[in-house]
Amino acid sequence: MSELYFVLGAKSIADQTVKNEPLMDMVSYTEINPQGRNYISYLRLVNRIPKIMVHWDTLSCMSTFITYPTQRVIGGKQYTVDPETTEPIHPGFVERIRLYNESVHVLGSDFSPAPHQINDIFQRYLLNQITDTEKLILRSFLFLEDTEVLLSFESTGLHIRKEAEERLLQHESGTWLLRKSSVIDSDLVKAKVVSINQSGKIIHVMCIHAKGYGYFSPEVISQEQVMPDLSPECRHILPHPSREKVYACFLDWFEVICTSYDVVRSQYIQ
Repeated sequence: MSELYFVLGAKSIADQTVKNEPLMDMVSYTEINPQGRNYISYLRLVNRIPKIMVHWDTLSCMSTFITYPTQRVIGGKQYTVDPETTEPIHPGFVERIRLYNESVHVLGSDFSPAPHQINDIFQRYLLNQITDTEKLILRSFLFLEDTEVLLSFESTGLHIRKEAEERLLQHESGTWLLRKSSVIDSDLVKAKVVSINQSGKIIHVMCIHAKGYGYFSPEVISQEQVMPDLSPECRHILPHPSREKVYACFLDWFEVICTSYDVVRSQYIQ
C-alpha cells in the first residue's frame, strides 16, 4: 500500500505540474512547496528536449527509484525507469536521491546555510581544512553559479578564453580558475568553465548544471550555443553528457576534474 501511495503521489504531483496548478499532497490535501527541502525536482526530457519539471517527495523517490524501482530491459541492458513514462531515468538521479536523503538525515530537513557560510566552507575545502559534515554541506548546497571563486573578466564572449589562458600561463602547473563560458545560459541550464594550467598547456573543461538533471561536461558543444529552457521558444536539445556521466552535485564533478587534470585545489586565481 505504501508503494502504491508513493507512485500515485508522484503521478498526482506531475499531473498538477502539467496543469500549472498549486501542488497538493494527495493524502493530506495540503499545498506543498516543490522548491522546499522535502521535494526533489526531476527534468523530463523528450528526445533530449526539456518538456516539464516534476517533483517527488523524498519518500516517494526512495521507494519509486531505489527500494521498489520499476525496471525495463532496453538493448539487453536493464534500466530503472520513470514509472509514468517508462523511459530510463537520468544517469545522476539516483545519486541525487541518495545525497538528498543523507543530507536530511545528517543535517536535518530545516538546515539552510547562508550563501556566505557556504563560500567560507568552500574556501577552506580548497585548502583541505574541512570536516566530513562540512563536505556534506557543500555537496548539498554549493551550486555552480553561486561560488565566489568565479573569476570576472573585462572581456566578453569568445575573448574570455584567450584572457584566461594568458592569466594562467603566468602561474605554475596545477593552477586553475573558474570562469564564464561562451555559451548562453537560460533559467534552466547554466554553464561555467574550469580552465587549468597543465604543465604549460591550458585545458578548458566545461561544467553544465541543468536543474532537475545534474552536473556534467558536454560531449560536444558549439561556441555561443543557446542553452535550453522550458519556455516554448527555447526548447532546444540539452547537450549530451560526456561518457554519459552525470553527477549529483558540483563538488562531485569538480573532484573528478581535479583528479583527472592534476589540479592543485589551493592554487586558484580569484
